[in-house]
Amino acid sequence: MWSERPTYFPEVTGHLPPLRFVYLGLALLSALVQALIATQAAQDAQSSQYQQSLVGIAMSLLMGVLSNLPNFPMRWIQCGTILVGYAWVLISAFLLESAPDLCASILIGQLIFTTFSFSWLRQRSALLLSSVTYLLLWVPSGPDSMLDRPPLLLTGFAMSLVWFLSQYGWHVYLERNRKEEFAALAFTDYLTGIANRHSGRELLERLFVEHAGAPGGLSVALCDIDHFKRINDTVGHHRGDDVLIEVARVLQASMAPQGGHAVRWGGEEFLLILPGHSLLVARKVVERALIEVQGGTFPERVQVTLSAGVACMAEVGDVPGLLRLADQRLYEAKAGGRNRTV
Repeated sequence: MWSERPTYFPEVTGHLPPLRFVYLGLALLSALVQALIATQAAQDAQSSQYQQSLVGIAMSLLMGVLSNLPNFPMRWIQCGTILVGYAWVLISAFLLESAPDLCASILIGQLIFTTFSFSWLRQRSALLLSSVTYLLLWVPSGPDSMLDRPPLLLTGFAMSLVWFLSQYGWHVYLERNRKEEFAALAFTDYLTGIANRHSGRELLERLFVEHAGAPGGLSVALCDIDHFKRINDTVGHHRGDDVLIEVARVLQASMAPQGGHAVRWGGEEFLLILPGHSLLVARKVVERALIEVQGGTFPERVQVTLSAGVACMAEVGDVPGLLRLADQRLYEAKAGGRNRTV
């Protein structure tokens, strides 16, 4: 029962130290809340609420200590939290003196640990534990009990909602994530992780309109890796992909401080978009970026250089003209010996 792995929630293992801190924080927060309740109950002379809070403090501190033990399995902490939580609910309902001030906290506790059960256990295990505990809460709900039937009925309905959300809400979450991933793939280059040609063209069209008549305007640079075929032949196509990834990383890092964008334009070609940059300023930025590429970390210590052609929207009237001019200057850079900006 306890070794079963959840079917729709990912397994949480002990190899995630930050998660231990989260559990420790939750345990300490629970202890703090119980301490505040105990203080208020002591002032109001509510002995049953005070005793219930003391039990809650002890259990919370115990789980906090266990969650901070590096060799203690996280799975045990999860199962222990659920068992301790249900025990706290039943102790509150059976062993402490019945009083109106306990009813709300007992039912809220039942809902909280039902949520934990459906989050951390298989559906059957969660259903069994939550149902048995819920049915046991009906035992003291006689005519003289403070656990009234209407709140218990509402709690049962809320538990069914928790089950529904845990069972079907997770699938909805996965489907939404899948759609978001597909949308990201449509606008992101699968290899380098930067914008692809489609999204880069859309961005350029939008920025061209936004910067029409603005000081500095908009500049672009078409960059091409020099002798990329030779690099592929030397280190292999797989390592050639590593070269593309590193070039994209360096260009993206170089553009970000300038408010610019790097786009995988196709093959070994990249488009740099520099909003608010005149032709002269953009050329200097691109020259620095090309120097940074030469200092990148490439496989087999291969030497990588780029040629670039820079164009400004002030020189043309539309986006196609801007790209044609940048492409023409890129050709001039390659014809002039490569590893240069024109």
